[in-house]
Amino acid sequence: MMLTEPRDLLTNFATFTIAHPYFKLALDTIYEAIETTEICSEPSSVLLLGNGGTGKTRICKLLAARFGVQETKRSEEEIILTKPIINCPVPPHTTLKGLVERMLRELGAVNNNQSFGRLEYKLYTLLDTCQTKLVMLDEWQHLLSRGAEKTREAVGDWVKVLTDSIDGTVILSGTLKSEIIINEDDQLTGRFPYRAYLRNFSIDNKTDKDIFIGLICAFTGEIKRTMPFEEIVAMTDENILLALYAFTAGNLRTLRLTLHTALRCALERGDRQLLDTDLAYAASRIKSPKRLINKNPFEVSFAELQKALYRSNL
Repeated sequence: MMLTEPRDLLTNFATFTIAHPYFKLALDTIYEAIETTEICSEPSSVLLLGNGGTGKTRICKLLAARFGVQETKRSEEEIILTKPIINCPVPPHTTLKGLVERMLRELGAVNNNQSFGRLEYKLYTLLDTCQTKLVMLDEWQHLLSRGAEKTREAVGDWVKVLTDSIDGTVILSGTLKSEIIINEDDQLTGRFPYRAYLRNFSIDNKTDKDIFIGLICAFTGEIKRTMPFEEIVAMTDENILLALYAFTAGNLRTLRLTLHTALRCALERGDRQLLDTDLAYAASRIKSPKRLINKNPFEVSFAELQKALYRSNL
């Protein structure tokens, strides 16, 4: 059924995923880790690292959708609920016990008002019973937010036990700083030999700029394919391209939000046009702390954009 309502169109656009080179390399690294774990029968887990808005959570959701089909297996003796993947976001300021309780809920367990030791035993038993092969902990650095040395050691020890207790792969998704915790412990480093990095886009050199242009081309193609516009601003025009980069600083989440806001403005206007003024409106409505120019980049000259970007890249 063809979508016509602005809300439906925007919801559909939000699901659009671009397999840009950074994204593809991260996924390939994760697939290699999963295969290595299966073949070698010992943990070869992954750190998925990057600043906020670079796509870590989207990768976790993609993996959950691709491999996370829950099944009920029946035999003469028993009925087993299999859950090949659990994707568990780690809330801010959580404790290890709080995380274990959350993971148990992901596995369908109830009545978790027990001691930490009993909860751990229950978790590892269920991971085995449910034949879970992939555990993803998104924003895992929240476990370290208190920063105390004892907390760091306890988290590290718990991660070691988790990787040894699951017959599969663990993905810890978090900020670049969280990698330090793994690197400081030889045993943890050995359990996490694979590192998948996501980063903001750049235009510092031709290769990086070509990747950013490819990203904008992909978004433009999706807009043309799914949106009812007869006229679309040329987003790969050098002036618009630099304005998009100056406003978002190459952050994918900010770029998506900018396009979403511009599209909503254009759809609500109803003249079947997506204009540069829609992008300017989006930049006036959104807070982008990392922006590379203080003025609205869609309302300044090309020369002023160049000056601001070259100065920021020095």
